[in-house]
Amino acid sequence: MSTGQRSLALAALLFLGLVSLADAAYLTLVHVDLVTGAGGIGRICHALSKTGCEVTGGRFGDLFGVPVAVIGGAGVLAVLVTTIVALVRRRDPDHASHAVLFGLTGAALLASLLMGALSLVEGAYCPFCVIWYLLSAASFAAAAASFDRPLAEGVGHVLPALRRPAGVIAIVTFAVGLGLFQLGYTKVLGTIGAMVDVQVREEIEAALARPRITDLDLTGQPRRRVGGPGEPTLIVEFGDFECPYCRQLWDHSERYFAATSRPLEVVFVNYPLDASCNANTDGALHPQACFAAYAGECAQAQGRFWEYAERLFHNQPDLGRADLIQAAADLGLDMPSFERCLDDPATAAAIVTDVNLGTKSRIRGTPMVLIDGYKLAGVVRAPFFEGMLSRIQGPAPSP
Repeated sequence: MSTGQRSLALAALLFLGLVSLADAAYLTLVHVDLVTGAGGIGRICHALSKTGCEVTGGRFGDLFGVPVAVIGGAGVLAVLVTTIVALVRRRDPDHASHAVLFGLTGAALLASLLMGALSLVEGAYCPFCVIWYLLSAASFAAAAASFDRPLAEGVGHVLPALRRPAGVIAIVTFAVGLGLFQLGYTKVLGTIGAMVDVQVREEIEAALARPRITDLDLTGQPRRRVGGPGEPTLIVEFGDFECPYCRQLWDHSERYFAATSRPLEVVFVNYPLDASCNANTDGALHPQACFAAYAGECAQAQGRFWEYAERLFHNQPDLGRADLIQAAADLGLDMPSFERCLDDPATAAAIVTDVNLGTKSRIRGTPMVLIDGYKLAGVVRAPFFEGMLSRIQGPAPSP
C-alpha cells in the first residue's frame, strides 16, 4: 500500500471515529433519559424504531454500572488518538500504531457483534446502536486497509504492539477517557434528574389541584391487578392504538407496572381519534384506530386484551384488517369468533361507550391517564407514576 493510500484510509478512520464519538454521546444521553424518565432525548429513536432506544437502558445497557455507550466512547477516543499517531507515522508501515488500530477496531467490531446478539435476545433494536455497529465495521475495514496485513498475521502483531509506546498511549487514553466520560455521565445524570424532579413536583401539584374524576362506570373494561398486595389504586389509561405517543405511554407504564411493588388496578379505555367511531373528533387523524379498537374489544371478549394490545402498539402503523387478524392468529385466538366479533354492531357500540367515558373525563386528546381520579395528560413516565402514587399511597412497600 502506498503512503497516499494509507493516508486516505487513516483519514477515513479519523472521520468515522468522530461520527462514532457523536453517536456514543447521543446514546449516553439516551441512557440518562431512560434512567431519569426525562422522556425527551429519546424521541428521535422512537421516530426511527417502534421500540425506540429502550434496549440501551435494559439489562445489557451497562457493565458494572457504567453505560455501554460510555465504554464505547472511551474506546473511540483511544482509536482517534492512535489514528493521529498513525497519521504522523504513515510512512512507516511497521509502526506499532497501525497494529494497535487494527486491534482496537477489531475488538470494537467483536463487541458490536455481541451487543447486536444481545439486542436479539431482548427482542428490540436501537437505530443508533445499529449505526454504531455499521461504524465499527467500517472503522475495522479502514484500519485493516491501513495495516495492510493478512488477518491471521495482523492478529499476531496486536499484543506485541500494545506493549510499545503507541499501545501504552492507547491504553492510557482509554482509561482516562473512561473516567472522564463516566464523570460527565454522572454529572449530566444528576442535573437532568434534578430537572425532572422539579417538573414532576409541578405537574403533580397541578394534577392534585384539579377536581378528581371518580364517577366513571368502568364495568366490562379490560382490567388487571399489578404490583403487590393491598388495597389497589385505580389507574385508567385512555389510548388510541394508532397514536405513537400512546405507544410510548404504554411502554413506560408497562415497565413501571412490571417493577413496582405498589398495589395497582389498571383499566384501559379506548379513545380512537377517528370520526367514524368518535363523534368528538373531526376527520380521521388515525384512520385505522377505530377498527383497531374493535379488534382490542374482540381480544378482550376472549380474555386476551393485554397481550393483544401489546402487539397492536408495537405493530404501529400496520393496523389494517389483515394485520389485526394476523395478530389475533399469532396469539392463538379463536379466529371464527374473533372475525365475527370485528363486524358485530355490538362491538362498535362498546367503543362508543368507551368514547363517552372519555367525554365524561373531559379528555382533549390521547394519551391521558387517571391516577386515583387525578388527570395527567401526555406520556406519563415512571417518575410521574411514582410521584403521584407516593402522594396517594405514601412510601412504596418493600418488594
